[in-house]
Amino acid sequence: MAVAILREMVEQMDQGVEINPGQRLEDVVPGVILEVSEASDESDMLTISVSEASLAD
Repeated sequence: MAVAILREMVEQMDQGVEINPGQRLEDVVPGVILEVSEASDESDMLTISVSEASLAD
């Protein structure tokens, strides 16, 4: 699943979609929600949290 997520995110960035901290991505992989945040260290890295989408959302 990680490879599918990364490929889809790279494809979206190639199309001009910006990915920023605090963003919630629900359309990258069906049934999965990605939440983007800044890394806890002082780098320029982002952290991506993956959770399962629920029907209640």
